[in-house]
Amino acid sequence: LNVIKMLSHKSWQLKKETLIAVYNALVGSVLNYSSFMSSQLSESSHKTIQAIQNNAIRAIFKQRYDDHVSTEARAGMSGLVPVRTRWFELNERFLAKALVNENELIVDLFGSFKRSFQSRSLDKITLLCEHLHLLS
Repeated sequence: LNVIKMLSHKSWQLKKETLIAVYNALVGSVLNYSSFMSSQLSESSHKTIQAIQNNAIRAIFKQRYDDHVSTEARAGMSGLVPVRTRWFELNERFLAKALVNENELIVDLFGSFKRSFQSRSLDKITLLCEHLHLLS
């Protein structure tokens, strides 16, 4: 994040698209690889992670820190998807491809989950709960 803040200074004269690419390479890739943990994070952790993306967008677009712009508005101006949405899409794509390609581990995992837990009420939403609709 500090690298992005440094590179966004006017003396570097970098385009916003270049800075967004730097964000995706340095920060976004780390967040994307963490997508499987999304269902286990607390709400405050989600907010903290989203704040990292928001800070990067503020630096790239030279916004003040006291501007009250929504996450969705920031995402719209930058072309970046909010972190939680991005994680959901990545998990959905991975699980859908695993089912289509008949990955034995994922198919067995979904089958066991459906047989064992579908009739029970769960206190915590899991990754499989979020994507159970892929089985139908």
